[in-house]
Amino acid sequence: DLRVDRLVLLHGSQHGRLAEYVAADIASVSPETRMEPHVLDFADPWDFEEVYGKLLDFARAYPFDPEAEDYLVHITTGTHVAQICLFLLTE
Repeated sequence: DLRVDRLVLLHGSQHGRLAEYVAADIASVSPETRMEPHVLDFADPWDFEEVYGKLLDFARAYPFDPEAEDYLVHITTGTHVAQICLFLLTE
């Protein structure tokens, strides 16, 4: 019952085909949802400083508009480091 207008998918370049598959799957079950894939590569996805820095750069560059939109952040995928960093940045 939750309507999602836009889904921002962060993925590594090595997972491009999987991101395309996910986008097609979402389009088939939720055609009103716009899929927005973003490539975000890490040399070491377990390196806290690198992961936090790249996610922070993404968050600073993304055109968030909290006055007009609500945001949900899904943190259950990726390394534990990515999950912690996303939690901290969301907080």
